Formats: sequence, C-alpha cells, structure tokens
Amino acid sequence: MSIDWNIEIGSILSASIIAIGWVVAYRLNSKKDFKNKKRGIRLEYLIKAYRVIAFSSNRETDTKERKEFEEAIELIQFLGTPEQILFLEEGIKTRNFSPLLEELRRDLRKELELVPIHKRINHFRFSDK
Repeated sequence: MSIDWNIEIGSILSASIIAIGWVVAYRLNSKKDFKNKKRGIRLEYLIKAYRVIAFSSNRETDTKERKEFEEAIELIQFLGTPEQILFLEEGIKTRNFSPLLEELRRDLRKELELVPIHKRINHFRFSDK
C-alpha cells in the first residue's frame, strides 16, 4: 500500500490552518468580550454617578444621599476620563458640578451612540416651602 504524501501533507496543512484559525478567532473574541464587558461596567457606574450627582444638585441631602454622592465621586475618580477628573476636582473646589455633569453627559451619550446635546443642564426642584 502506497501513501500519497501530497494528499497527506495537504490534509495536515489544511487541518493546521483550521486549528490556528480557531485559536486566533477564540483569542480575538475573548479580547472583544473583555473590552465590551469593561465598557459596560464603566458605563453602568458612570451613569450611576451622573444620576447621584444630578439628583443631589441644588437640594438639601440627608446622610444616605451624602454617602451616595461621596461614592459617586470615588467612581468618577476610578473610572472617569482625565477630563472628567479635572471637572470633578474643580467641582469639589467650587461646589459647582454642572461642568462635570455636562462632560459626563457628553461622554455617556457618545458611548451610547446618542445624538450630542450642546445645552446646559437644568435642574428642576420642587420647593417644600
């Protein structure tokens, strides 16, 4: 019985290329999944931080709300862009967090592929008086 080495080498080469393709595809998908997961976590926590800071703006807060505000600041320091951190530092100094909220809104809308908004943020508050 004679072995046709041309066919055998071709089969081995084809199988090797397929196996390498699977490994490459798996690694690329793993990297893509990790990047998407990281993006999702960042978005989730920055949206939470945005909501807490926006909620706390121009109103009296209780102990629980102040704690949530402090946590929002920590989240931005951890997950925010360099620009967001600069706006945060300025907000801490001046107690004006509107520029930070506008930057967060701009970045989050971009990440979520929403139409950009170029207007100031307005806060509506009911008066208890």
